[in-house]
Amino acid sequence: MICHALYLPVDRLTCAQPNAARLEARPDARALDAEAVYQRHVKGVYGELLTFMGQLDVPLDEAHQQAWTHSQLVALQLVNAVKDARQLQVNLSVQLACADGARRDAYLALRRHLLTQLRALHALALEQPDPAAWAPRLAALATQAQAFERKFRQHLFVMARNRQVDGVQLGSLMNDLGHIVRIGQGLRNVMQVSGAPFQLPAWAAEDDAPLIADA
Repeated sequence: MICHALYLPVDRLTCAQPNAARLEARPDARALDAEAVYQRHVKGVYGELLTFMGQLDVPLDEAHQQAWTHSQLVALQLVNAVKDARQLQVNLSVQLACADGARRDAYLALRRHLLTQLRALHALALEQPDPAAWAPRLAALATQAQAFERKFRQHLFVMARNRQVDGVQLGSLMNDLGHIVRIGQGLRNVMQVSGAPFQLPAWAAEDDAPLIADA
C-alpha cells in the first residue's frame, strides 16, 4: 500500500538496487489511487478487527494479555501508516508531476528516504529471522530517520529564504515530512513489538507476495 502511494512498484523493496530513473519518474496515469486502495482493502478489514477486539471478553493470563495488547498496537500502527501514505499521495501526485525544480526535488527526497527505510525494514525481516535480534538495526534506522528529518527541515527553511517556496508550500512540505516520519516510526514500532519476549505470529505469506497487485 505504501509503495503504491509512492508510485513505486512493490518489487522496489527487494530489487538489488533501486532504479534511479524510476525513483525520479513522474506518476504513471495507470497508478493505483491510495484512497481507493484504502477504501477497498484496508478500511473494512480494520473495522472488522475493531469489532472483534471490542467483542472479545475471555480471561487471559498475563502472557496472552500482553500478546493481545501487542496485536492491537500492531493493527493500529499499520493502519495509521497506511492512512499517512494515503494523505502523502495527495501532494506527491501533484508535485512529482511538476516541472523540475526545488519543490519537486524536495518531494523526490522524501520518496527516496521513505523507500530506503522500507527496504531496510523488509531486508531486516528476511535476513534475520529471529525478531529478538532486530533491536540494534531498528535503533540505527531510527537514528538515520531523525538525521534526515533534521536536515530536511533545515533545507526547507533555506528554500523559504531563497523564495523557492511560499508559506503555503512550506506548510505542505512540513506536513508531508510529518507523514513520512510517522510512517517510518510506525513500521519500526511494529517490528519492535514483534520482537518482544512474547512474539506475535508471523503474518507474511510464505511466498512474500504483495496483497495488492501492481496495475
